[in-house]
Amino acid sequence: MQQDITDAGYRDLTSGQALLRLAKQVGVYGFGTALQRISGFLLIPLYIWKLSPEEYGLFGLVAVLPSVLSPVVSLGMPNTITRYYHEWARDDLAARNLGMIWVIATGSSLTAIFLLDQFGETLLGYVLTQVPFTPHIRLGLWWTFFASLGVCPLLLLRIREQSRAYVAVSQVSFLLKVGLTAWVVLAGWGVVGIFWAQIASSACIGMILTIWYLRQAVFRVHTPSIIRGLRFSLPLIPSALLEVVAYRADRFFLDKWVPLPEIGLYEAANQIAQGVKLFYDSVKPAWVPFYIRVAEERKDARKFLGEVVTLYIASLGFVALAILFFAPNVVSWISGEGPYTRALPLLPILIGGYLFHGLAPVGSMAILVAEQTRWQPLILLGQVSAVVGANLTLTPRFGAVGAAWSLLLSMAVLALLQLTVGQWVYSVKLEWARLRAVAATGALFGTVGVGFPLGWIVTKVLLLVIFGLAIGVIVFSRREPMRTVGEAVTTGDGKSG
Repeated sequence: MQQDITDAGYRDLTSGQALLRLAKQVGVYGFGTALQRISGFLLIPLYIWKLSPEEYGLFGLVAVLPSVLSPVVSLGMPNTITRYYHEWARDDLAARNLGMIWVIATGSSLTAIFLLDQFGETLLGYVLTQVPFTPHIRLGLWWTFFASLGVCPLLLLRIREQSRAYVAVSQVSFLLKVGLTAWVVLAGWGVVGIFWAQIASSACIGMILTIWYLRQAVFRVHTPSIIRGLRFSLPLIPSALLEVVAYRADRFFLDKWVPLPEIGLYEAANQIAQGVKLFYDSVKPAWVPFYIRVAEERKDARKFLGEVVTLYIASLGFVALAILFFAPNVVSWISGEGPYTRALPLLPILIGGYLFHGLAPVGSMAILVAEQTRWQPLILLGQVSAVVGANLTLTPRFGAVGAAWSLLLSMAVLALLQLTVGQWVYSVKLEWARLRAVAATGALFGTVGVGFPLGWIVTKVLLLVIFGLAIGVIVFSRREPMRTVGEAVTTGDGKSG
């Protein structure tokens, strides 16, 4: 009888079967995540058409609140689902721990958002000086809370690899968010309408997911699991606070030294450049459980993960190069000769920043597997030092361009630190020769292609095809024979540290 590789773990699969399973999960989860994230890209033309650069700047500043506050106000507890769920399931503790994780995360989030809503005007007014607290920041706070409702359920779907349910939720979320946002923008409600649309769509999806999640949870405390979870998640809280600065410092410094119209141009360029981030965000839902289970279940985990890393980095480079070639054409097509064409010089810099950011998960997953999360605050402290220093130096002098270079520098520092620490605490056998070849080929094609005029679309397409063929040869040229079924053992290489 043929083995069912979709329900089995990775222990008894050949490398080819494991890679095929990952590819299927990336395809399914990638489609679902893309639906959740692509709404922002589809709405860019509408924003540019209906919003002034000043209004776009307001939207860009307030939109940072959900991403930077959610991991902090939840105490980092949803992350324990990703790390420990399979262990809980084996020990028959999943329902109890899922219930208590939800109570802690949701209760702390609601309390924190309520306190900020009632007493945080002075503090948040200092952070975002050009944004009115009422109604803009206040709406952003409740957008944060309702968006956080879906975090635990979505992480549970991902770690269980329930891809069909994940995609179904993504489709509903996509349609609701795009439909509501387009309606309020076309109705002339401006940025305030956009915030209400985000709250309504997040609340609807969050409540549906919460009902499903709580049907599988019970509210009984298993003290050892909660203590272990807190030990794992609490070190992530200072990391999350540092991430607020590390990933959103550009908005903070722009708010202090750059007028809103220029912030709007920066936000438009940033959203387009985040097409690179869309790629690795789409891979991440499948990559996280894959990496954890391969590390725990396969004897050849370190070698096999090194091969998968090569494939991931090559794919990331291809996506970054495609956006680098064609993003200027998109901006020019949307805005015509309007003010948003002034965002074009920012695109190559921001795309480079997100390319570096896409390298960081290679190291962060190794840190997660090794349960060495105490390193995360130090890594982010290094990134924060880089981004603050660069912004203090460049943004007052060069405005949005300086903020873009600061982002690129900070992402490069983050990638370097994550990769270095990751290799130390849980080293994988990286294919350095192939990686150097991919990097050199990408740099060559990128340097040539970025100089082409906007109208040379056919030439850019041909250049991208040639680049794809070149990295395909580099990645898939002959390796040692794949491992066979039965060469794996129950316990992996073990975790360092």
